[in-house]
Amino acid sequence: MQWQNVWLTLGLLLAILLIREGWNSGKDIFSIFGIIVSAVVIINYLIKLALSQKHGKLSRKMQYRLTIAGLCQDFTTIFSAVYISVLFGAKNYYWLFVIILIASFIKRPLLKTLREYLPFDDFTIQSWGIVLGLVITLFRPTYFAGIFLIRIFYSLQNTDTLDLIRDHVDTNIYMINYRFRTAGGFLTQLILWGGLLLFNGPHIFEQIFNYHINKSVMNSSQPLFLTHLILVLFIISFTIYTLKLNKGNKNE
Repeated sequence: MQWQNVWLTLGLLLAILLIREGWNSGKDIFSIFGIIVSAVVIINYLIKLALSQKHGKLSRKMQYRLTIAGLCQDFTTIFSAVYISVLFGAKNYYWLFVIILIASFIKRPLLKTLREYLPFDDFTIQSWGIVLGLVITLFRPTYFAGIFLIRIFYSLQNTDTLDLIRDHVDTNIYMINYRFRTAGGFLTQLILWGGLLLFNGPHIFEQIFNYHINKSVMNSSQPLFLTHLILVLFIISFTIYTLKLNKGNKNE
């Protein structure tokens, strides 16, 4: 048994329980402590992952490619749960599942079509597809279209990356994929909850929870928009950097 995984799980469980207690009791201090605990656990996990030698022969550029999937996955699910509940109403959350289902069916035909008209390799098309999707999520009328593009292109990118590294690492590729997708997801959540706390203080959690329960819509949320903007800029920067890294030194 790996005790670090046990402590990671217990730490995240404690954070969830504290945040939940804050919501249920209306005492924001519990939510604050929950965010702090989760931040400590996430940062500790990221440091251990960065220092770990258990990635087989996986190059840094491949590690970053797998991390993109985690960033995008939690952006399209966890962040979307908050965004849709607050700005569209919780009753509209089912559209996210519809989008994910449709994206899974058309992603390969879409990539095949794009190959015919664009003079780029698959990874470049996928990376700029992610970037485009992120940008248009910043506009409320096109939010779902952006999520649709992100789901298509990060899923394709992750699958292609796994196929690429399958014969070049000496450890289980699915465990490696899990580690780096988890790292990317943790980064998204750290920015999400940290941003909401920074821009609006603990009361934002009470607002989000109340709007979710009442299935009503908030006309505007400056803290949510600022957090959204930071998330988008971070994931775009990470994606473009990874693209340049993959286009650069082949030995990295």
